[in-house]
Amino acid sequence: MIKAISFDQLIEQRIIPAYIDIAKVDIEGAEVEFMKGGEESLSRGCMNRVVMEVHKTTIDLKGFYDKLKELGFRVSYRISGYETDIIYMIHVR
Repeated sequence: MIKAISFDQLIEQRIIPAYIDIAKVDIEGAEVEFMKGGEESLSRGCMNRVVMEVHKTTIDLKGFYDKLKELGFRVSYRISGYETDIIYMIHVR
């Protein structure tokens, strides 16, 4: 079993800073879990800009983009591939 820690827990335990100007997130299909585990911090704007690889064949893509919007992110650039999208997003709240 692999032990995991959520993004919110990383911030709460001060393992990573409470504010990150830009981050690259490439977590091989765990994008939804990342957002669920970071809901509190992400909605507060702890990440200003994010570049993320999205494995669109393994997730509900509409639900994923709706959740990004709910968390306060706006996708400003997207490169669409066959199985993945690379997105650049900005926190706008």
